Amino acid sequence: MDLVPGMQNADRNPAPRMGNQQAMATGHPPNAMNRAASKQVNFALLIPELERQLDKDRAMQLQGLYVRLRSNYINKEQFVRHMKSLVGDHMLKMAVYKLEQGQLNQI
Repeated sequence: MDLVPGMQNADRNPAPRMGNQQAMATGHPPNAMNRAASKQVNFALLIPELERQLDKDRAMQLQGLYVRLRSNYINKEQFVRHMKSLVGDHMLKMAVYKLEQGQLNQI
C-alpha cells in the first residue's frame, strides 16, 4: 500500500462527490436554483444608470456594445462579459442593486 507521509486516513478516502447524474435526478441543473433566485434587470434601464457614472469614452463604448446586442451581433453572455470588463464588477453590482431598490420601492 502506497502511503504519503503525513497523510491521514480521511485524506486517502475522500467523501464521494455527487455526480452529474445525481444532480440531474431532481430535474434541475446544479446551479438552477441560484439563477432562479437572482433577479433580472432590464438592460434598457441598466445602461443609462451605468452611463451616468462613466466618462464619455467608456459611455460611448457601452452604447456601442448595447447596439451590437440589440442587433444580435453578440449574445447576452458576451454582452455581460464585455460590460463587466468595461465598467467593472463593483460598479455593475452597485447599479443593479440601485435599480432593484428602485423597483422594490415602486411596489
